[in-house]
Amino acid sequence: MDVKTNRSKPRLASAFLLLGVAVASLLANAGGGYRAGAQEVTAQLADDSPASTSTTTVRQEPSDRSDSLPGTDTDPSLDPAWLDDKRIDVVKVDGVIDPVTASMISDVLEQADSLDVTMILLQIDASGALDVDVAKLTDQIRASEVPVLAWVGPSGATASGGAAELVAAAHLNAIADGATIGDPVPSRLDRTSASDQASDRALLEELLAETGRPSDWMSAAADGGLDADEAVASGFIEQKAVILGEAIVGVDGASVDTRAGQVVLSTARTITDETTGVRRLSENQQIRFLQLGLAQQLQHTLVSPRVAYLLLISALALILFEYYASAVGLASATGALALVGAFFGMSHLPVNTWAVALICLAFICFAVEVQAGTLGPYTALGTAFVALGSARLFSGPAAVTVPWWLVIIGTVATVLFVVGGMTAMVRSRFGTPTVGREGLIGREGITQSPIAARGIVMIDGAPWRAVTNRARPLAAGVAVTVVGIQGLEVEVEPVSLED
Repeated sequence: MDVKTNRSKPRLASAFLLLGVAVASLLANAGGGYRAGAQEVTAQLADDSPASTSTTTVRQEPSDRSDSLPGTDTDPSLDPAWLDDKRIDVVKVDGVIDPVTASMISDVLEQADSLDVTMILLQIDASGALDVDVAKLTDQIRASEVPVLAWVGPSGATASGGAAELVAAAHLNAIADGATIGDPVPSRLDRTSASDQASDRALLEELLAETGRPSDWMSAAADGGLDADEAVASGFIEQKAVILGEAIVGVDGASVDTRAGQVVLSTARTITDETTGVRRLSENQQIRFLQLGLAQQLQHTLVSPRVAYLLLISALALILFEYYASAVGLASATGALALVGAFFGMSHLPVNTWAVALICLAFICFAVEVQAGTLGPYTALGTAFVALGSARLFSGPAAVTVPWWLVIIGTVATVLFVVGGMTAMVRSRFGTPTVGREGLIGREGITQSPIAARGIVMIDGAPWRAVTNRARPLAAGVAVTVVGIQGLEVEVEPVSLED
């Protein structure tokens, strides 16, 4: 005999929604703070030789430079007090230039003027900007009193869109072998209309004219990008540098026009190998690598179409699961937080609202099928909706869309979760568990109708046909105990002898 219960009700608790709102507020309001996550590191940058382990120093001088060679006794960069006070700040710009990354770059540029920073190095591997006015950053670079060096590296890195504009705005630039300069237009990945691209191209040409760099490389970059040799040959990039340290020592002696006037950089010193007597250049200043703090790194990660998409479908799947769960649990908390993260990321991405609605509608279709306990037209409709919504969730270049392979994985995983996991869970909870015959003996129940010879009793919420051998009938609502099994009927006796 089977026992069936039915206690389905929504289980997404308001407490977890409030928790999600609190996290959203934290993400929205967390600003700055990247210096708390900064790491001060002594760099080994110049070359592959073990002798290049000395710290580096940058000396800035007026254009009337001393005749002394770096590393000689007359070089002020060897003064320990001077070394302690000066440094180069390295800022890594990767992925896309989102509001978090842009804020860090802006803060470094702003604070460098008042600190003992002698050069800012932007290490770039980015495919464009997102929800950021790049022109403000380029204006800030051009107005900086501290020289800015942009290095596109390491090998395999690229600079396109707004990232290429940063390279163009920097006082000095370099590129690693194996790195590329991509199409600088459009500047922003979320603004790709013809008018936006025309405006971006005009602004970049104006910037290149201001910095004295050519603009004819732009058409070649748009046709497939420029490799390191082509970028240098075009005149857009000044030098090749395999590693970061090579870029630093490569600008030694360079004359830079900043807002504070003309500055001559001294970024290298000559060291001599005691064994071979070979002299070579090594960097000569402390290097500080700046990184995002924990909150900022989380925000930067969330502003990714792949992450936002996965969080969205995961959140909806967990909410659907919690709807049929027996109590509020980990699924509701995780789903709420995932939904907050998804909407935070999508707030900076070129999202199609109708595609989000389509994905939500897909899960409603799945819920109907789960409730019905069958696989029918709503399953097919939900599958089509989630596939179409996933493919069209974001609009724009490939960098801000969900790749087709991830659409397939997300769609298949969602269907398997609903067809396999959800169906099995619902059957387990709301199905009819089998109760062993021997297990009924000794259980108590309540008579649902008067029992003269036969009647109905409720045991553990399930109706059973019952018999009694008492001469006096049992009234309805009497507590009884199962004392035996007769075929498909249970034999009962009253719990109280007075009944």
